[in-house]
Amino acid sequence: MNFNDIENKLCLNSWNTNQFVSEYSPHAISYYRKTILGKIVPETKDQVLELVNLVSGQGIVFFPISRGNNWAFGSEIPFDDNCIILDLSKINHITELDETFGTIRITPGVSQGQLESFLKKQKSNFYIDVTGSGAETSVLGNTLERGIAYNTLRVESLVSLEVLLPDGEVIHTGFSSQEKCDVKNLYSYGLGPDLKGLFLQSNLGIVLSATIQLKKHQESVVTFQISIEESSVGSLVDGLSSLMGDGVIDCIPHIGDPLRVRSTITPILQNSENFTDSDLKAVLERLKLVNTDVAIWSCLGNIQGPKAIVRAKQKVIKKRLSSIARVNFFDEQKIAFASKYLNWGPFKKTIKFIQATASLRGLIEGKATSEAVKMLYWSPTEKNPVEYKSNGEINLEKTPYGCLFCVPLTTMNKVGAEKLIYHLRRFSREYSITMGATLNALSVNVLEAVISFHFDPRKQDSEYIHELFIRFNRELIADGLYPYRMNPDLMPHCLDILPHPSLSKKIKSLIDPNHMISPNHYIGS
Repeated sequence: MNFNDIENKLCLNSWNTNQFVSEYSPHAISYYRKTILGKIVPETKDQVLELVNLVSGQGIVFFPISRGNNWAFGSEIPFDDNCIILDLSKINHITELDETFGTIRITPGVSQGQLESFLKKQKSNFYIDVTGSGAETSVLGNTLERGIAYNTLRVESLVSLEVLLPDGEVIHTGFSSQEKCDVKNLYSYGLGPDLKGLFLQSNLGIVLSATIQLKKHQESVVTFQISIEESSVGSLVDGLSSLMGDGVIDCIPHIGDPLRVRSTITPILQNSENFTDSDLKAVLERLKLVNTDVAIWSCLGNIQGPKAIVRAKQKVIKKRLSSIARVNFFDEQKIAFASKYLNWGPFKKTIKFIQATASLRGLIEGKATSEAVKMLYWSPTEKNPVEYKSNGEINLEKTPYGCLFCVPLTTMNKVGAEKLIYHLRRFSREYSITMGATLNALSVNVLEAVISFHFDPRKQDSEYIHELFIRFNRELIADGLYPYRMNPDLMPHCLDILPHPSLSKKIKSLIDPNHMISPNHYIGS
């Protein structure tokens, strides 16, 4: 059975020809290349089941995607050749909102922006903890890859899954299939083995829906910002770890290096109507992101809760970190006041900057935006406004720049932070690669880095950049810095660090003996 056979058979039923795209060749900012046999876009869960039953045992291989916006990890590019992309973006339903306990059920095509709008329309007391990956990205897709939001690890908000297995069976993890169970959407584990984890970063089934835990809106939300010299970043990480261990900080503080901060704010300011090139230059100089011999990093985090508790936490944070750097606190009420009464004279440029970057501040409260995604298309040498389609999505075909993400983990202390910074600077200098980084404090124990390789495929050989990317990852691994997430090119070179590969293959052979789903996506053939 080939792609045309599938289309012909399904179109005899209720399918339409526009749900099939043959000779599909998607663009990815990562510039990965795989041979793709086509794309199929089912519109209902029943159609997914019908498709799987039709091709079972026929040698067809699918690569399911939720919305395909996996950006610098590969976008919608499969991990192996000769796959058919199974695009689930049209299956975008939101149900079962529980306003008492803050849970909700979503399907793969539900985007961050769609869920935010839904909750706003419902006047919900809860919000979705978003990532900076864009309003158009899938909540479920990012969760299944163990993505990281601004306040939580997304996998920790996952309550239950509905999964279609390759043999056509649909399973529900935990208690979610038990309609009479009081905690079917609240208690993740159910009875017996917790099967949910089998479908995270794996290729064992097609996830059709999930119940997730939302975050509750709080009385007070205060952002803290710290600017700090690179030599003191390790001490800051030690301080943050102590504050997290004592329960003072319960978000995920992001510590960006100068290039990451510059690449994030520059495209936003360039596309702001009220911001001139001279304004941009002044802001970058004031933030010490250009024309300085000292690398200045910026840490952002937030405190949420009742006003009294937030005020008390502010005092503790200031006291603990004051010996390292100055800590600035601000909230939207103070910003609104300053914008109204200080928008003149020497304060005007600062107010314009604050107003232009409002979308970035909204991320901590679940306000999805695609502004931060512009960082992927940033160039250090030329102005590069991002072009958008009529539907608001970025026009990938007309944006020439490339980006790859490397995401190593280390210990949440000075030793781990300095190890990451050492490798970042060493490799960038040695190979003249434009590299930026954000260090994310995942927990009191674990620090993660998002290291970006920026390149221009018009001027640089993308294959060579990929070779350097693999080399960099292998050097990090050799020093104990293992990645928490993979992309198509890196996977074949990191099979030796995948845990229990023999057992994973046994499970794969039992559940998916024909290797129908996502070959070599974390579990090999």
